Amino acid sequence: MSSDNAPSPRTGSTVVWTGRRLVVLGGAAEVGGPQRHDGGIYDPAANRWTPLDPPPADVALPVANVGPLNQIIVAPDGRVVFLPNSIGSVAVLDADRAGWSIVPAPELGKRNGFRAFLLGRRLLVWGGMTVVAEHICPPPVPGQPICDSFAETAPHHDGWMILLPK
Repeated sequence: MSSDNAPSPRTGSTVVWTGRRLVVLGGAAEVGGPQRHDGGIYDPAANRWTPLDPPPADVALPVANVGPLNQIIVAPDGRVVFLPNSIGSVAVLDADRAGWSIVPAPELGKRNGFRAFLLGRRLLVWGGMTVVAEHICPPPVPGQPICDSFAETAPHHDGWMILLPK
């Protein structure tokens, strides 16, 4: 594998296979280090890396390949759709052209635990929960009862659909 134009060494990056290209995005130079927002796209047929600029600053991407699998969806045409929690926008990466598209999605809000499906260019998001109140315990005090943290959630029984850009 060529190392020309490859992303810098990193740990905890998001890695996605589109069926034709390998996308490496984010991560850190060392465990616990500052997060990188750039990456690269590897084309195994050409044995070539293309540098990948970070998405616009107002778009938050999932960190590494953790969490619900429906937060990163690969479209049949090779584009990658990123659906992190607490967003107002959906980031779409065209791995063939190493370019980003941003689709406003304020309806999603701070929803988590949702389900997402890609049907052609239609992205369907349904359900999920939103934290409406959270009780966080103070530091423990010797001789005092232990406090239990909790969060109250509001379920969403709705969804929305957007068309991805061409």
